[in-house]
Amino acid sequence: MSFETVILEGSVSQDLKNVLDIRKKVFTLEQGIPSAVDDDGYDNGAIHVLGVCNGQPVASGRLVINNNFGVLARIAVLPDYRGKGFAEHIVKALENEGRRRNLNSFELYPHIYLEKFYSNLGYQVDPKYKNNVAGYDLIRMFK
Repeated sequence: MSFETVILEGSVSQDLKNVLDIRKKVFTLEQGIPSAVDDDGYDNGAIHVLGVCNGQPVASGRLVINNNFGVLARIAVLPDYRGKGFAEHIVKALENEGRRRNLNSFELYPHIYLEKFYSNLGYQVDPKYKNNVAGYDLIRMFK
């Protein structure tokens, strides 16, 4: 199974439409997160990564540069492609793109059940931060 990542920079393109379609399927339709929560206004200035498996768009993620650190967000993998390492590829592609832009610190705000996944990628939990968005408990992690 071949997997590649495509770096996108806030442009209107078919690839960006694929990113938004993956997010809609995972966050809005599957998880019930309102589309207004997902559409937070950061997409146009963000760097997006699209994961493509055997020619099909299956995963995505976003990097927002905030001063001298990067905020990873909206990391999503379609259900049939989970457990194959694609989310890790997306995270690494986002980090690599951030490092290419001279960033060396990253943070993200995942669902609490993803703590172990991100810990395995070198992220640490901020014990002072907990938030609930659309019924989901979120934590802050940093690297």
